Amino acid sequence: MTAAPEGRFRVGRDRMVRGHGQFLDDVKLPGMCHAAFVRSPHAHAAINRIVTHEALRIPGAISVLTPDDLLPHVNAVRPGEPSVNNYARGYDRYPLPKDKVTFSGEAVAMVVAESRYIAEDMADAVQVDYEPLPAVLDVDQSLATDAPRIHPDLSDNILFYRRFGEGVADALRPLGVAVTSLPVSPQRVWELIKSASSRKT
Repeated sequence: MTAAPEGRFRVGRDRMVRGHGQFLDDVKLPGMCHAAFVRSPHAHAAINRIVTHEALRIPGAISVLTPDDLLPHVNAVRPGEPSVNNYARGYDRYPLPKDKVTFSGEAVAMVVAESRYIAEDMADAVQVDYEPLPAVLDVDQSLATDAPRIHPDLSDNILFYRRFGEGVADALRPLGVAVTSLPVSPQRVWELIKSASSRKT
């Protein structure tokens, strides 16, 4: 092992060790507000109603932004577009969901307050009426012909399609593994390699 040259140290290390460092959370500007997000506990659900009046009653509360407040003023982005190839399929995506959530933890509203702690209390006070919808929990399930369609702009759950895998099949062949259909997850590829290696030894 090669020793680091004497006297060479990470830039800024001294001020960090002495507690004189500054991070983004340390920045305090006049009139600065703090935001927090209300996030969905559901992987797939319709949003029936968002009730904000209790959050706005909290001292120090400034505002609550719901999809109804925000969406008239923004345009959708389309993941995968513009694309340099023909494999991606775009769909409309907004900063806050239009009428349903499509993954657990998706932000459904934003609260603004005088401090971070008030904002967190406000987020807890916002009440969201969800109607849970069938969800897909893994890749195989999402590809099934009868799988719930997550994004209504798409005809199925495939956002990007391209054939890969010939290189992996070629790499596994000398180990005595014949790949007829390539596993989806990297973990499964690694399991195949370990299994083949143990057979060789």
